[in-house]
Amino acid sequence: MSTASPPGDTRRERLTANDFERSWTSTALPTVSAALRRCLDGVTARSILDVGCGYGGIAATLRDDLGVEEAHGVDVDRDVLGEARAKGVRAVRAEVGEEPLPYGDASFDIVTCFGMLDYLPWYDAAVDEISRVLAPEGTVAVALPNLASWHNRLALLLGYQPRDVEFCTRKTVGLAPFYSSDVPVGHIHTPTVRAFREFMQLLGFAELETVALRRTSAAPVALQVVDRVLGRVPSLSRRFLYIGRRVSDPLPVTRTGWWARRR
Repeated sequence: MSTASPPGDTRRERLTANDFERSWTSTALPTVSAALRRCLDGVTARSILDVGCGYGGIAATLRDDLGVEEAHGVDVDRDVLGEARAKGVRAVRAEVGEEPLPYGDASFDIVTCFGMLDYLPWYDAAVDEISRVLAPEGTVAVALPNLASWHNRLALLLGYQPRDVEFCTRKTVGLAPFYSSDVPVGHIHTPTVRAFREFMQLLGFAELETVALRRTSAAPVALQVVDRVLGRVPSLSRRFLYIGRRVSDPLPVTRTGWWARRR
């Protein structure tokens, strides 16, 4: 069944204020769509799953931009599912990382996950499930904050806490003064680009492309100027998009020590 948008539909109509409030990636969707089109390179994809779909605007936009017939989504928040379904996304509730995704093996040609993994204590279980439901040679796209971004490197050099590594629920303590908010958002594990590439290789993926994701910043002008230069480099950008292809099964899980048993 096709879920194509009705005539006259626009990107802005698919992305509501809820989408922009919920997901930083909403502001970078033109970059995400263009990168996915390059990596698909004419390959026809019938189905897409957005893990952590929120209000569904991202999944609906990518469905239409990529010419995909079916858009599916999962999210832990029941309150977002109605709006996602109204946008033509077949959205269901799932506790990603804690339970299996409610789909059979090799169900999707594309699986996306934008700004969600960094809320989990460990990435392995979630990406294992992404690999399971992704078709052989299927495409995965993941967006995350970058621990080694230029602004985090600067913060650490000056003795401040990186913005995207939180350990206190009351407020984000120890931040550099150029941040406008100290409200925690739930980011607890943020990788570097290098580390995430190695992790995805362990999980059976071959990298196709990694790109920097940028948006307009409220930072002081001097920092905005720096970001226009350094923020274009994926390894230094504030956030990055990884696109890979599933080429093998993940390496077997081996855990030792008390911390591994707590998972």
